[in-house]
Amino acid sequence: MQRHSFRSIPSAVIALAASLAAALAVNPAGAATVTFDSFDNAFFGDNDTGNGLVVATSEGFNFTSSVDHFHLGTNLAGNPGTTGALLNDITDAIITMTESSGASFDLSSAALAGVTLTDTPFVTVTGYFSGGGSISSAVPVTAGLSTAQFAGFTGLSSVTFRGTGGNSLGNQFWIDDLNAQVVPLPPAAGLLMTAVTAMGIYRQSRRRTASRR
Repeated sequence: MQRHSFRSIPSAVIALAASLAAALAVNPAGAATVTFDSFDNAFFGDNDTGNGLVVATSEGFNFTSSVDHFHLGTNLAGNPGTTGALLNDITDAIITMTESSGASFDLSSAALAGVTLTDTPFVTVTGYFSGGGSISSAVPVTAGLSTAQFAGFTGLSSVTFRGTGGNSLGNQFWIDDLNAQVVPLPPAAGLLMTAVTAMGIYRQSRRRTASRR
């Protein structure tokens, strides 16, 4: 029986294996709870364009406002112990959530509240699938934070939050404690298939070489 050492494996196959390992390390699946207690960038509570802060990044997720204006709030009505929650305080503005590296993600739940009972009876949460299409849920809200569960919000490229059904005061709302699961980026799967294919070609080549001897 002829044995082949590790050194006989082509460098291209080794390089592919190394690339695969690196991709899996960079893009692991992982859960995160976004509490807005800390931020990954210099966000200090107001992303008004005059401050040059258009994006708030927390726990690996980016948050932007359609009118570039939202605030970080604490001790909001109905939840006096709240250490941080994101407030949309501009009429009909939309808050958009994306994963900071561009990866797809799942959203399982979020804590939501209206500014007052009569102001924002619903927060409409819409998830946009990475492959196209969307899913939406209109969540009834009160003045205190309550947790909403989301079914089918998987493989998303982004999620939007918008107050709906409110009166002329504007559809203002709070969001907090978002539970999200990051999905590994597609290149890792592509590298795996490439590595498997390369190994198959290599083995077939070795068999042909051996049969000629």
